[in-house]
Amino acid sequence: MSRATLAAGALSVLIAFGCGYWLAWSWRGSTAAADIAAVQLQFEKERGQISQEVAVELAKREKQRQELQLQFDGIDQQRYGELRHAQEVNDRLSAQLAAAQQRMRVPVVAGSCAGGGMSTAGSGTGLDDGAQYAELQPAAAADLARLAADADACAIRLSSLQAWFRALGNKN
Repeated sequence: MSRATLAAGALSVLIAFGCGYWLAWSWRGSTAAADIAAVQLQFEKERGQISQEVAVELAKREKQRQELQLQFDGIDQQRYGELRHAQEVNDRLSAQLAAAQQRMRVPVVAGSCAGGGMSTAGSGTGLDDGAQYAELQPAAAADLARLAADADACAIRLSSLQAWFRALGNKN
């Protein structure tokens, strides 16, 4: 065989091999593109489904948050009303005590007070019949009334916090 024939045969084999290789890669490329398209389609479907599930969960949680906020607002309104009413009553009492329009008497042990500020209760309507009482000075009585008002306000605030805590506990 001649060199030219050998070269032509080798070239033919190379061209055939190159064409076969190119055809194989072209076929693989087209099937890979189809595979990629199918994977992308599946991915988009799953992503859409997950997005819908997340949107539903977010809407559910937003509704729960709004319900909880309404409960908190109701608790706040109720306790604020109670606090305002208690403050008005206590302010009125403190003013009356300070102006000596109302008196505050406390039971005392006989002989424990010096001076004539004690009286024996002769009204007969109390549980401590026959007990001795001392009348507080108006300023001291008003101070005690304000102290009791502060305690009332703390009790109302505490009950408000407890109601909030119970509302939170019911949502979890």
